[in-house]
Parts: sequence; structure tokens; C-alpha cells
Amino acid sequence: MADTAIDMRDISMSFNGVEVLKKINFTLRRGEIMGLIGKNGAGKSTLLKIIEGLYTPVSGQINIFGREIGKNVSAAERAGTVAMIFQDFSLIPDMTVVENIFLNNEPTSAAIIDDKACRRKVEEFFTRYAVKIDPGEKIKNLSTSDMQMVEISKAIIREKKIILMDEPTAALEAEQVEKLFEIIGRLKAEGYSIVLISHHLKEIMRICDSVTVLCDGIASLSKPTPASTRSSWRCSGRRCRRSGATRSHSGVRTPPPSSGPRASPPRTEASPSPSACSRARCWAWSASRARARPNS
Repeated sequence: MADTAIDMRDISMSFNGVEVLKKINFTLRRGEIMGLIGKNGAGKSTLLKIIEGLYTPVSGQINIFGREIGKNVSAAERAGTVAMIFQDFSLIPDMTVVENIFLNNEPTSAAIIDDKACRRKVEEFFTRYAVKIDPGEKIKNLSTSDMQMVEISKAIIREKKIILMDEPTAALEAEQVEKLFEIIGRLKAEGYSIVLISHHLKEIMRICDSVTVLCDGIASLSKPTPASTRSSWRCSGRRCRRSGATRSHSGVRTPPPSSGPRASPPRTEASPSPSACSRARCWAWSASRARARPNS
């Protein structure tokens, strides 16, 4: 289909005889932001690595922008279309931000790397997206969150039309999370297709157009995220409710201020970490309630 970026059918994958993906069907449209959630070991990262070409599935069919990707299509060929941001950094500490961003992809002039062109492109990109990092600084001198922004910039600046993000907010500070969401929104408007893995359901509901849940290697849920619930619902992990409670990016939940003489004093505690399947049921329940609620 013309509006489909990725179409995967009956994808299965196993390691040492252990099946980790079981006949997965996955579709990503052009200009769509897809949230991918599931507990650790559900197969999320494996699915993205199959899309990028690092892994070859045991069976199934993959089409990217209408082209069937056979087993003979290398990851290098696919790299012209797909970029992946991994959880682990792939940066060289003693090289600068510019050198890392263009590593193995440097523009040349008369067979010589054009350092000025590299720096100019990075400066233009950082200015466009308001990224506050010195392009000439060495990676080893950056904070962890700035390193993550460099990884993200490296994927985007190369103009790949499909961007796969494996927990990109895990190492970011709150301000940079907001900046990343702003960048993702602009990329969507420019027609990029994005898959985002996150354990923060609030992030999925906020920026994703749809969500796919993996549970034990099976796609147990794939639905749009209702716009009416993206910002109005909060998930406590075991049940959804409207609440004044807040959750920091680190996952610490602070209950709303208590009222009345019998209310227990407020306290801060680490929120539980239930499986993503439980979160999906929680999400589906809140979505159905939102749709059933009459307009006021």
C-alpha cells in the first residue's frame, strides 16, 4: 500500500531453539508514531533489529515502502531507509560530536573529508531543533543525557525516513525529554515514520498515534491511542484513574495533596513495575471509558 512504511507478516524468530517472536504481524504507516510496549524479554528490541536488518527472521515477509526485503538484502542496503537508536551508545569517546555524527558517512570534497561541511550541517541541525550541545566537544566530556541526544541526532541528521527508537528517554533529563518529544512531533509533520519503545505508558499515550503490545513474543494488542485519553489519564500501574498525582520521569509517583482530617499524610514512593500486558489492559479500559463518556 502507498501509505505503508513497514508491513511485516507472520514474522517468527528464535535463538538456540527458543522462540522469541511468534508469527508477528506489524504495520507502520507513513508519518505514524507507533508505540511498542511489553515486559522485558517480550521481543521488542528483537523486532526492531529485524526491521533494521541486524537479525534475519526464521520465517515471515517484510516490506519496506512497498519493497519486499528478502534474506539476501543486507543491513547496509537497508541503512539508506532505516535508522535505529539503541539503548547502548555507539559513540567514540575521543572523537568530537561532529565526527561521531558523520562517522562512516562523511561528506567529501576531492576525496578528502569536508570537515567544514560536516560542522555546518550539525550546527544547522542543532539550531533548527534547539539542541544545546557544542558540535566541537569530545564525547567523553558530555553528560549521559547529552550523549543520548547525540545518538538521536546522528539518526535524524542522516535523513532516514524510518526511525526506530529503543527507550530513547531512559537516559534523558526532563528538559531533554520535552525537547525530544518536540523533535519527534516535527519529524512526524515532515513525514517520518517512527517506532518508539518505552516503559513509560504516559509517554506512549502522549505522543504516539498507535500502540502495539508484545507479550511473550506475541502481538497481543495493536490499536490507535485515543486522543481523548493521551493527556487526561494517569496510570498507577494497577488501575487507571483521574488524579492529581504526578510521576517524575524516573518513575517516582507523588500522590496529590491530602485533604480532610482523616486523610493520611502525603508520601513519595516508587511505583510498582507490572508487566506491560497489565498496563495494556489498563490502557484499553481507560480508552473504552473515554469513548463511552458523553460529551459535556
